[in-house]
Amino acid sequence: MARVAQPRKRPRSTARAVRKISPGAPATDEGVGTGFAEGAASGHPLNLADIVQREIGKAANGDPADFAILDDLLDHGFSRDELFDLVVPRRTYARRKQAKASLSAEESDRAVRLARLTEMAERVFGDPARAHRWLRKPSPMLDGATPLSLMRSETSAQLVEQALHRIDYGMFA
Repeated sequence: MARVAQPRKRPRSTARAVRKISPGAPATDEGVGTGFAEGAASGHPLNLADIVQREIGKAANGDPADFAILDDLLDHGFSRDELFDLVVPRRTYARRKQAKASLSAEESDRAVRLARLTEMAERVFGDPARAHRWLRKPSPMLDGATPLSLMRSETSAQLVEQALHRIDYGMFA
């Protein structure tokens, strides 16, 4: 009789510690720099859930995201090339930075999507290194695509989110 591997059991937290930011609250944090162009990371990365909440607060006020979210994503293990590929093209970034402009609404959405799904992967896998490895590795659940490559659009990002839910609930071993 063949033995079937059981999914690993881990305790689930019923409450997540997420700092809520009211729409009227300042959306900047100390330690979040603007060193993306120079490749300088702030050294004090925020929790990805905090980054998502901060950016949602900005969007509720109608404020566009600034380039600080790119610094935050750099601090969480993404390369500049990945951010240029998934969030804002390199030349567009350079042009906007020189004009002291912000990210567009679409670019802000892509940055928040990347932070939101990365936070979810880190929570599901329980380890940022394992989560980032999963994001970059072709997945049979996603027809051989890498989860990171599917984060370019909201529709395909929903497939990544569904895959993470299936992993979290042990539906795919």
